[in-house]
Amino acid sequence: MWSKYEPRSPKHWGKACRDYIQQDSYRSMQGTLWGLGQLLAVFLYIYTGMVIVV
Repeated sequence: MWSKYEPRSPKHWGKACRDYIQQDSYRSMQGTLWGLGQLLAVFLYIYTGMVIVV
């Protein structure tokens, strides 16, 4: 995904993000949902870990 862009400046990263989203908006939607799921899983993991520790 990032291999064709040199991460030298934020403009490169922005262009890569834009191209990726325009390339396949459905895939980016799936990625967003997956990212939210990962955040939720990490939050639950930390929360239950704190409960167990306390």
